[in-house]
Amino acid sequence: MNLTIKRELFGRGPEKEYETAHVSNLRVSPQPFNPFNFSASLQFWGVGGGVLVFDYGSRTYRFGNGLDEAEANQIIGKIREQYRF
Repeated sequence: MNLTIKRELFGRGPEKEYETAHVSNLRVSPQPFNPFNFSASLQFWGVGGGVLVFDYGSRTYRFGNGLDEAEANQIIGKIREQYRF
C-alpha cells in the first residue's frame, strides 16, 4: 500500500508515492517562514513545505501547505485510520 502526495498549482502538479512500510513518525510540525529560503517563498503559491511531516528512510518530507494546526491534526487522524502507521 502506498501513501500518495500530490502538489498542485492551478490544478496541475506531480504526484509522489511512498511505500507505507517505510513511512514513520507522521506528525504536525509548523515550519517557520524564512524569507531568505527560496522554497519558503514558493509556499505562498502552495508549492513545497507544509505542516504535515513524515520520515521516509533517512529523509523528512513535508506536505499540507496552508493548513492550520487543528486541520492538520484532523488529517493526521484520518491518514492513520486509513494506513495504520
